Amino acid sequence: MAGRAEGNPFFVEELIATLTDRGVVGRQNGGWWFGQLPMGFSVPDTVQAVLAARIDLLPQAEKAALQLFAGPWRSAKCQEADSAGVGQVTDGYLTVGPS
Repeated sequence: MAGRAEGNPFFVEELIATLTDRGVVGRQNGGWWFGQLPMGFSVPDTVQAVLAARIDLLPQAEKAALQLFAGPWRSAKCQEADSAGVGQVTDGYLTVGPS
């Protein structure tokens, strides 16, 4: 993991979050526990790949909202999200997922 991170603490943080989300590592009693890697799991090569893996684990509504609002210079209005069935607009704010 340290070799892939090449000194980038954000990469390490996101990789640990990915492993935690997948139930491979976790904190307990002030220490860490380690489980088995899922079949076919490989350590991502880039920060982008780590983030893509984390995004893949999101529920569909949250993933759709992220895709709608992501991208350089992209401005999406809450009404677009509401029309796309991504979330619910109340008082100009978009709510996605359980409330």
